Parts: sequence; C-alpha cells; structure tokens
Amino acid sequence: MIVIFFLIGFLLFFLNINKWEINLKLLLILFPFFGLIANNLEPYSSSRITSIFYDFVFIIPIYLSLFTKKLDYGYFSMMPLNLKFAFFFIFLIILIQLLNPYNSIPFLAKIVGFKVWLFYYLMVPVGFYYIKNKNHLIEICKLLSKISIIPCSIAIIQFILVFRIGFQETMNLFYSPEIANKVTQNFTKFSIASNIQLVRIPSTFSFPTQFSNYLLFSFVPVLTSLNFVNNNKEKLFYFFIFFLIIFASIASGMRGMYIYIPIFFIYYSIINKKIDKLILYGVLTSIILILLYSTKFLNLDLLLTEIQRLTNIYANTAFSDGYSYFLNNFFGNGVGTATYQTKNITGLTVQVGPNYNEGYFFKVITELGFLGFVAILILYYNVIKTLLDCLNLEKQESYKVLISSFTTFYLLMITQNIKSMHIDLFPSNIMIFLFIGIILKLNLINQFEISTSSSK
Repeated sequence: MIVIFFLIGFLLFFLNINKWEINLKLLLILFPFFGLIANNLEPYSSSRITSIFYDFVFIIPIYLSLFTKKLDYGYFSMMPLNLKFAFFFIFLIILIQLLNPYNSIPFLAKIVGFKVWLFYYLMVPVGFYYIKNKNHLIEICKLLSKISIIPCSIAIIQFILVFRIGFQETMNLFYSPEIANKVTQNFTKFSIASNIQLVRIPSTFSFPTQFSNYLLFSFVPVLTSLNFVNNNKEKLFYFFIFFLIIFASIASGMRGMYIYIPIFFIYYSIINKKIDKLILYGVLTSIILILLYSTKFLNLDLLLTEIQRLTNIYANTAFSDGYSYFLNNFFGNGVGTATYQTKNITGLTVQVGPNYNEGYFFKVITELGFLGFVAILILYYNVIKTLLDCLNLEKQESYKVLISSFTTFYLLMITQNIKSMHIDLFPSNIMIFLFIGIILKLNLINQFEISTSSSK
C-alpha cells in the first residue's frame, strides 16, 4: 500500500512540477475527507500507513515541488528575528533529544517521533509562497468555507440517524463494523438527559477529536468570508455555514466543544478589544441556557457535572503529581518516547504524564525535558506576538478578522493542549503552520503597500 501512495504522490509531483500550487489546492479541497479515505483503506493496509497516506500523496510532493524552485528566499527573511530564534531553539532541542543516548526505543520509532515534531513546520514557507496577493487569500477562505458544508452536513445526518436507527447501525452504514467501533471510541456515548445522549461522531474524519479540531478551525475562513461579502444573499449563505458548524459541533458528541466554542469567542472578543460584545454574548448565552434548563429540554446539570468531573480529574492529576513527574523527567527521555504514533513500531503503550494524563505539555517534558518545555513556551509566545504584530499593522477590517480569528484558534489549541495533544493531531498539525506562513505573507504585502504609499 505504501508503494501505491508513493506512486500517486510522485505522479502528482511530476504532473504539477511547474505548478506545485495545484497540489496544495488539492490538499485544501480534500483534507476534510482524508479520514474517510484512510478508514476505508485500513482493511487493505496497516493503520500506521493509512493514517498518514496524505503525507506521501500530497505533503511530500508539495515540499519537493516547492523547494526545487528558484524562490526568492530573501522574502522569507521577513520572518521576525525572534520567531526565527524560537523555531531554531526548538529544532535544536529536538535534534539533541533525537540523539539522547538514554533513549532505548527502536531507531524507526525515534524517526517517527522526530517527524511528528518537525515535519509540518515546513508548511510555513509553503503558506508564505502560496499566497500571491490579498484576493488570492479571499478565494482560499471562501473555498474552505464552502467545503466545510459537506463534513458538517454528514455529521448532522449521522447524528439524526443515530436516534432513528441506532448508533452502531448508523456507523455501520459508513464503515465496516471493526472500523466503526474504532472511529467512535468503542461507540462511546454520554447521557445528558433522560432521553438525550451525546454520541461520538467522526463525520468524514478518522476520529471525533480530529473532527472537532477541524470545526474549530473552520470558524477562521467562515468569519473571514463573512467580512468580505457585501451582498445580503452571500452574507446569509456564510451565516448558514457558520451555524452549520455550531450544529455539527453539538452533533460531534465531544463534550469539550461546549467549553471550547465559548472560549473561542471570548478569546476572539479580547483580541479584537470588543469587550462590550463579549458581555452581550455572555448575557444571550445565559438566557438561552436558562430557557433550555427551565423547559427540561436539556438537563444541563448532568452535562456540567460531567465536565466538572473531568476537569477535577485532570487538574488534580496535573498539580498533585505533575511536579514530581517534572523532576523525574527533567532532562527528557528522548524524541519518540511519548509519541502515540510510535506504538505500532514499539508495541508499547505510551505513558504521557502522571497517571496517563495525556496533556501535550507532559509530552514535551517527557521527551524534551525542562529545556524543551522552555523552548515550546518561547515558540508559542513568539508566534502569538508575531500574529498580534501583524494584526496591528493591518488596516483593513476584513483581514483583521482573518488574523484575529486564526490567532484565536492557535490560542485555543494551546489551551486544549493542557488536556490533550491537539497541535500534534490532524488537521491542526497542517493548518496551523500553513496559516502562519499565509499571515506572514499578508504582513509582507502590507509592509510593501505602506512603503509604496509613503514613497509617493
């Protein structure tokens, strides 16, 4: 199977060798459906290959196509020095931990861990060189918004069918029984009322967590598109997509979405300095929740109790055992030792953090130690600082929405990393670095426009 993926990838590489942008556009169009493809390929190949087939078919050919071109690398010097240092520092720590002599896992597992850390960082120059002008950026946001209709609609259809014909029966319509069990986390469901349950729904993704990350990312192009259109019919169309994402988030069965979506708009309001709207959102949300609770349509206390229970478990584990865990892993154990993707190679269950706490920051400490923890915090800080600098430079409101909504998404992924490894997960691992590159290019275009206007 891996040979077939390589052949398809290199075919795309040679067909589009002078137009690598075509491969990236294909990636943007198809990435919401990669989970569906991978899950249906799995009976014919191992899961570790099918889960990353898009690397062989799209990502590697894009990298090869881009870096065989005569690019003006002087443009990329527009990346601020502090951000360059942050990327270099984390790369250096990862490289050192790749060579950690106390790391006893197989060499191939180390390479997999190394790949998970660094492979998608190269999407930064890809995004930078892909954007030609501001109009090109508008086209991308509108394209991503329209594509999101399909996975969101499928999730809602799956959700409705679950209550019509049953959970397992619905998933078996989309996958084989074995795969259906896997993509729904063993048909996990939670009661939130006497007759209402949350069920794990993956839509077109390999796992509900990937789908939920995709939904949170989808707010970025949709909010941006809403601010680019003036026609009332078009605005109504993008509002429809916006609410479709909200409904799909509820349908996904991910309890965290009841927290993450409000946090998204809290962050967004703060970044845009629209605290008055933030208060309005809070009042409206409170009224809606009170109405739902008073009509007994939704027993919110059951949902909130479950969320509180999970929060207490993770908080207690992190703070009570986290300090000793940090000291025991102060120097790090080496790249790959806390990477879940190595399980297929080592056959070992990966333990990340005290009592199997799965937070990303525990992974950083386990693999890279104290210096790695410092390096990742420096990287996060400098990415956010760069994005906010780009936001301050931008004069047009519509592009401010793009930068601020993406900054919000990035901050939310960091927040979620307290509980899980969202930045490592598809599609966050691709879209984060791609859009950092895109915003850097937007910043360059703005600086060029300012210098041009001042010279006249």
